[in-house]
Amino acid sequence: MASVKRRGDLQWQVRIRRKGHKTVTRTFETEKEARGFAAEVESQIYRNKWRGHSEAERMTLEEALLRYQQEITPTKRFSRPEHNRINRIIAYKDLSKRYLSSIRSTDIANFRDYRAKTDLLSPNSIRLELAIISHLFTVARSEWGMEALENPVEHIRKPKLPQGRDRRLDSKRKRVTLPDGTKATLNEEERLLIAAREHGRTKIHKGIMERIIITAVETAMRRSEIAGLIWPHVDLKARVAHLPETKNGTARDVPLSPRMIKMLTEHKAAMERLRAEGAAEGVESDGEADLRVFPMTADSISQGFAYVCEAAGIDGLTFHDLRHEATSRLFEAGLGLMEVAAITGHKNLQMLKRYTHLRAKDLAARLDAASRIGAGETDSEDGLVLTEEQAIQLSLTRFWRQMTPREIVAWQLSVDRMVVPIDVLHEALEAVLGREVLTHELANLSSLQSEVLAEGPKPTREELMKWLPVEMLATQPIGGR
Repeated sequence: MASVKRRGDLQWQVRIRRKGHKTVTRTFETEKEARGFAAEVESQIYRNKWRGHSEAERMTLEEALLRYQQEITPTKRFSRPEHNRINRIIAYKDLSKRYLSSIRSTDIANFRDYRAKTDLLSPNSIRLELAIISHLFTVARSEWGMEALENPVEHIRKPKLPQGRDRRLDSKRKRVTLPDGTKATLNEEERLLIAAREHGRTKIHKGIMERIIITAVETAMRRSEIAGLIWPHVDLKARVAHLPETKNGTARDVPLSPRMIKMLTEHKAAMERLRAEGAAEGVESDGEADLRVFPMTADSISQGFAYVCEAAGIDGLTFHDLRHEATSRLFEAGLGLMEVAAITGHKNLQMLKRYTHLRAKDLAARLDAASRIGAGETDSEDGLVLTEEQAIQLSLTRFWRQMTPREIVAWQLSVDRMVVPIDVLHEALEAVLGREVLTHELANLSSLQSEVLAEGPKPTREELMKWLPVEMLATQPIGGR
């Protein structure tokens, strides 16, 4: 039963008592508001829809954020940035001192506009702060006993994200002066690596940035993934780096190019030599740090990269741009969508598209090559005349390498000289192409085999080395005939 009483000259108090429910008390400025509230609450109680606001009326946003910071934030993979964002939200007292039940969408909108216009925060940073507030209200409703609390963030406009960055390393060459005083004409990547080679105050950090930049360009790994990479997860023989923890929470294996294998082999030997020298001088080894491939944190990588860019005279380039560069290069190398996504770790096409910036001139060159093949002209690289149908069929078989038709034939004709036995090769191809496509491709290669064999006897090892990277060839026959 509800009672409405006048309190003084300016207030009306509502008190609602109902068996099985807590007493509800609320004060209003007019009798009309008080009686309207009483009728609404009694109706909800009668329909078992009433959820009290008492908790939300006693807890401020600041108190809720601190609780969220202690209970929810530590369970997230990247808790440190969120911890800092919560502190910045708390600093906005016009909002954080308000009780949760009194916060409306207009209050959140004012906070959004203040962060954008006064604090000059980026749209993405504002969206991240709003996401924290929104999730806080969700948790308060589902876990903190505030079922009647409405989420004010759901009803406001979110800042529009700007168009994704499209910065890539400039291939144009520029006349520069090297650290030793000599003149050279270099592109942006070359200038970057030369400056990175000189970066580092200690012996163990000297040149580390150069190797980190190579890793970023060759693997498309994120900054945190590079900083967290450890030697037990790097298999130089299998040419794979395993990443058990990534930004999207899914582990992945990253293939390593010949350039990466060469760099990591030299880097590992250099690190072991430096640590041995340190041990000889009485410097204690840090077991956990010694497992890390690169002795730098994610933040120090960004700081070091900024210094390297300044030293190289390069403007407008961030370390994360190298991930865009690497992703674009994978597509330019001819890899398909699924192959690139498996390497970069992108879970949807939209995000993968944001990281891909193909150069128009490169696409034009590929169109020219495609038109020549379609017309039956000779491909200068392969030395074979291919129809458009043959070119399409061969492109399916080139999977992770840009294999020419002669290289594919070499796989078939030189089983006893290959690192991988033919049955293992076929198994790998089947996993990529599927059994039906593989069977069709192998049958289609017979015409090319005949053409190559017609040119002379079975290719020798020396001839094969002209067609295939050296690491594809075994020093001794494996399971040969």
